Amino acid sequence: MPAPSGIEGRRRLALGQRTHQSLRELRSNSKFEISNLKYLKPVEFKLGKRRQWDNDDAQLCAQALCLEEMFNTTVPHGAIFHADSKRRREVNFTPELRAFTTQAVEALQQLV
Repeated sequence: MPAPSGIEGRRRLALGQRTHQSLRELRSNSKFEISNLKYLKPVEFKLGKRRQWDNDDAQLCAQALCLEEMFNTTVPHGAIFHADSKRRREVNFTPELRAFTTQAVEALQQLV
């Protein structure tokens, strides 16, 4: 399988390297930064105070779904970093969040 666009190979990824990801099944794509190569954990950076928004969790979960497809692995959780509070909020990718995210992406595709 060829490496995804912007990546020369899994072992050559540099920490903090921005790359492009695509989820073929849902016809979705995103850009993200790789922060740790020991395990895949997406981290989304948001302005403002530490809050929980369903759309933020779904965005992060969509990134995890893309990573799972790209690297043929499971990504169980991620984090949202809130700039104002300088704190992370951990997000577990539950079956419910995964279903909500998939439904949201499919609904958006119907609009296009």
